[in-house]
Amino acid sequence: MQKNVTIYDIARELNISPSTVSRVLNNSSHPVKPEIRERVLEVSRRLNYVPNLQARNLKKQTSTTIGVLLPSVSNPFYPSILRGIEDEAVSNNFAVLFASCDRKQSDTDRYLQDMLEHNVRGIITLFLEYLPESASLFVRHGGRIVSLVEEGTLLPHAHNITCNKINEAYLATQHLIQLGHRRIAYLSDSLALNLRIHRMEGFLQAVNSAGIHSGDYLTVINGQDIPLCTGDSVEIGYRLALAMLEKTPDITGILSMNDRMSLGIIRALHEKGFSIPADFSVVSFDDLFFSEYMEPPLTTMRTEKYQWGKQTMHYLLSLFEQENSAESLVISGESILSPISLVIRSSTAPPGKK
Repeated sequence: MQKNVTIYDIARELNISPSTVSRVLNNSSHPVKPEIRERVLEVSRRLNYVPNLQARNLKKQTSTTIGVLLPSVSNPFYPSILRGIEDEAVSNNFAVLFASCDRKQSDTDRYLQDMLEHNVRGIITLFLEYLPESASLFVRHGGRIVSLVEEGTLLPHAHNITCNKINEAYLATQHLIQLGHRRIAYLSDSLALNLRIHRMEGFLQAVNSAGIHSGDYLTVINGQDIPLCTGDSVEIGYRLALAMLEKTPDITGILSMNDRMSLGIIRALHEKGFSIPADFSVVSFDDLFFSEYMEPPLTTMRTEKYQWGKQTMHYLLSLFEQENSAESLVISGESILSPISLVIRSSTAPPGKK
């Protein structure tokens, strides 16, 4: 049986990008040279490209498969969300097809195209900041896309469920301030994503609201305060903590970008002979499965990851009963998702005397 022709086959035939092919076949308003447009249409006819195969299945609503696009399955934040999505899907007689795109546009293009070829009925994306143009055709043909996004991110053609990372970081920083810490550092991976930028904004809002002067707080950023490290978050946290200690010995409170980074931060502090929380208090985000078993157990902002997966999947299923819209929509996560909460453990305490 001959394999279905995809936009990638057409792109290879013409030695052009798949996105250009998609723009032509989807009648995008994005400008494409007339000669290239004609070549794409000619090759698509010659290769028997059939763009409406999935459209027929969507209109009949015969598909029982849901696609899930996530940044990285190796990040322990995502498997619990994925399990919640899967459990809710299975209980409603749907199957789940997932892919990890590493936030690369080329991989996102390819995996989404693969999902379309598998005739998925709906797609969920988790904290991505990009969707290819092929998503437009999918929605116009009756598909649904639900995206968990950082507040301020708007993915086209999707129902965007927003999460407020500024407020989350504000609350975490406020915990240190309420304990009496006035010299606080925020340690973060490179500011390449809105999520990281907004967490730093929340940190800055909290210290400024408390009247803490700029000379008393510190930000230590991968790629700015240390040479860019592309390793795991644990290694990045380790290097950032060492850089922090070189900058100033006076910090007493640390806000870590996530729990994995906290592993490296705490290791670096222990190696330098410091005690937690006597010398440094550490607060973090995510409440991953290992956080309560760290030494000391980690104070962290808890995300109800499994419930978020179930709730996101439940919302997607509800869209199948509604009239379709190709417009981007924004839905506050507060109306759908379980709230984030601070879990106080032994890694934070009032500042001691180093």
